[in-house]
Amino acid sequence: MVSIACLMYGSNPNGYAGFLDPDLLPEQRAASCQEEYSSKSRAWNRLLEDHTR
Repeated sequence: MVSIACLMYGSNPNGYAGFLDPDLLPEQRAASCQEEYSSKSRAWNRLLEDHTR
């Protein structure tokens, strides 16, 4: 659950600021979520490159 919350938070920290909670997304983990989201997003886009127009 924390990994998904991290990706969502990383995509829009202001929009998902409510996710910052010790039981859902600890602040220490949230510090790297934007970088993690960017990395996963780039990888996903590369994977789909050959299948999109």
